[in-house]
Amino acid sequence: MTAKVQRWCAWSGIVFLVMFGIGFCVVAGLVPPPSPNDSAQQIADFYSQHTNLIRAGLLISIFGVPLAFPFVTVISMQLKRIEGSVAPLSYIQLTTGTVGTLIFGFPLMMMQAAAFRPGQRSIEVTQGLSDAAWLPFVGLISLAIVQNVAIAVAIFNDTRPDPVFPRWLGYFNIWVALGFVPGGFTVFFKTGPFAWHGVFVFYIGVVVYGAWVLLMSLTTRAAIHHAGAVAH
Repeated sequence: MTAKVQRWCAWSGIVFLVMFGIGFCVVAGLVPPPSPNDSAQQIADFYSQHTNLIRAGLLISIFGVPLAFPFVTVISMQLKRIEGSVAPLSYIQLTTGTVGTLIFGFPLMMMQAAAFRPGQRSIEVTQGLSDAAWLPFVGLISLAIVQNVAIAVAIFNDTRPDPVFPRWLGYFNIWVALGFVPGGFTVFFKTGPFAWHGVFVFYIGVVVYGAWVLLMSLTTRAAIHHAGAVAH
């Protein structure tokens, strides 16, 4: 039963990714994002058009966000198999992943606030709410970087002939951490590849994060299956 629950937790990462993508991209239509160089009137118009679709899509994404919690938890359970009872890297991954997921959800509610009173408030207020949503959504990357590095170090420290995770996954997590770095520079740019809607920040970030969730889900599920096979 424990292995079955763990497998469900591993799959929850992919379900989270699918729900978030459907809500954020397909229903709400938030890809491509509004440009940080748009005027207050343009931002207000953006949230005034198809308002209910934006609200509904964000709501789907918000319901998907909690599914990241079991995903982060089961990764830490597998890392603890590497570290043993004293497992600082496992707890670092769990803490940064949990707090990061919480912070990940707050910008969605800020976008909901921007779409809450279309045409009933100052357009500058709507622009401010939009800025307060998009900047942390793509720019608060430090927690994710620490999380990825903790996973990588734990994998590299597993020198047994039959490791929990393949060694290439450690290098992959380092690559993911580096892929998030450009997001930190978004506060300096309103146009170009380093703006929040730019290729280095948004599109590479989306690809990197999506690949991370997919591969961590599959490799974690394989680790759970292997542990069960060894136990029997």
